Amino acid sequence: MINNEGLVEIEPCVPLKVASKFLRDHKLSVPHGVCPLVNIGGHGQTGGYGHFTRAFGLLIDYIQAFDIVLADGTYKKVNRPTANNAEDL
Repeated sequence: MINNEGLVEIEPCVPLKVASKFLRDHKLSVPHGVCPLVNIGGHGQTGGYGHFTRAFGLLIDYIQAFDIVLADGTYKKVNRPTANNAEDL
């Protein structure tokens, strides 16, 4: 789904093949690996290495934020640091 800010929101359990097709259908793309059965959440959290890494970076370079469940069961939203909030990490 594309939100009001123009960012794509994808659930972590979506297979890479499905996510890639959704992006292609909306004339978007991100660099990623080639295994179609890997889910986007795990692929992104490990960097997202692929054939286009040298030219376009890793998949994780394109992730702006994600929600995570911690070991104690609490939820946390993690946002990409900016110049304004980098000291808060």
